[in-house]
Amino acid sequence: MVAAGNTVVFNPHPSGKRVATEGVRRYNEAISKDLGIDNLICIITEPTLDSAGAIFKHPDINLLCVTGGTGSGQGRHAAGQAGNRGRPRQSAGGGR
Repeated sequence: MVAAGNTVVFNPHPSGKRVATEGVRRYNEAISKDLGIDNLICIITEPTLDSAGAIFKHPDINLLCVTGGTGSGQGRHAAGQAGNRGRPRQSAGGGR
């Protein structure tokens, strides 16, 4: 996603938020050191279904990438619904 010129916002599963936050911190540190770009990758530090829903519905988000197990099917459905506003949207899922 970053290689394609996008910034990224992660809304991790609450049970993985600590490791995801550390990963984002490390990536941002390396990106800043090598490219001089700060905070290219962001994370919701207290992720919830509501924060995910806000991301799915935000009019300025052009790409959604949803991964996970059986529960993420609802997220993929929400991402597909967001795409019905006339702008290109994509969602991907996996991990089943």
